[in-house]
Parts: sequence; structure tokens; C-alpha cells
Amino acid sequence: DQVYWQTGGLITLCTPRCISRTTLRIQQVEEACVNDHIRSGERYVPANTMSGRIKEGLDMICSQSFTNQWCLLKSYDWTGSDVVQVDYEAEPSDY
Repeated sequence: DQVYWQTGGLITLCTPRCISRTTLRIQQVEEACVNDHIRSGERYVPANTMSGRIKEGLDMICSQSFTNQWCLLKSYDWTGSDVVQVDYEAEPSDY
């Protein structure tokens, strides 16, 4: 996405309470939408899989190193061919 996080936003979002409530809500959506499909790009996908994307994003945003540094913030400084940055606008139907 085109959002650049800062420490304050991560501290606000990545609380045990927020993560716990998000996990609970995702479970509720997965159960409630088990037989539903939604359109994503040019295809239909099981609706209950979309909440998993939210959880994956939250896990990525809130990940910390063993020294409690925010991995996402550190990744902003990475450069080189070993860093793959997805261009969502190039082929949005893939995402």
C-alpha cells in the first residue's frame, strides 16, 4: 500500500488489546461468511479469506525484532535487489 507508518501509529495499533480484538473479529467474519464469495479484481474468492489478509497485514505491521525494533520501519531503509517491493498498481487484479 501507499501508507508509510511511523512509530506513534505502530504503538497505537499494535497493542495486545487491539490484536486480540482483531483476531476475534476475524474469526467471527470467517464463520459468518463461510459460504459467501466476493469479487476481487476479475475473480470471485471466498469472502472468509479476505479477513485473513487483514490479519496478515496486522502481523506484518506489528512484527518486531528480538531487540523490540519495528521491522516495518527498519525495512524502509532497505535497498537492493534482495528487497522485493510489489507494485500493486501494475496488475491490481492479482491482489
